[in-house]
Amino acid sequence: MHTTYKNLTKLLEQLKRIKNVEEYKGVNDLFKTIRLFGVRQTIVNGTLNNFSDDTSKQLIRQEFIRMGLKYDGSKWSLSGVYSRQLITNSPTTIRSNSNAELDVPENTLLGVEIKSIGGLTTFKTINHELLTVPTKHINYV
Repeated sequence: MHTTYKNLTKLLEQLKRIKNVEEYKGVNDLFKTIRLFGVRQTIVNGTLNNFSDDTSKQLIRQEFIRMGLKYDGSKWSLSGVYSRQLITNSPTTIRSNSNAELDVPENTLLGVEIKSIGGLTTFKTINHELLTVPTKHINYV
């Protein structure tokens, strides 16, 4: 097994143990006391800077999103604690990462906003699924 793959697997196993933003904060406070390559870093920076390939970075990002961290396209934040809920303003179609589709009616409460990029908004459902919806079809509660 390739060393990078083994390291990524171990890292993902540890990230899965962090259940939410509050737990992330506690672990991150400890992590920041360690110098990584001579610099104190957050878990986000330390892990994403340590893996150069896009596949590894995507798997790591998915874990941070699962925890409730937010990514605005350029920086990560802990604002997942105070997230905005989304509701449909017209009938629309929501999609999963595997492109499964579901039609939903107007005034459907979808979940909590994760990010909005390129006319699509990613949100997390009450079951912690990550789905997308056209941004023009939603309002904030």
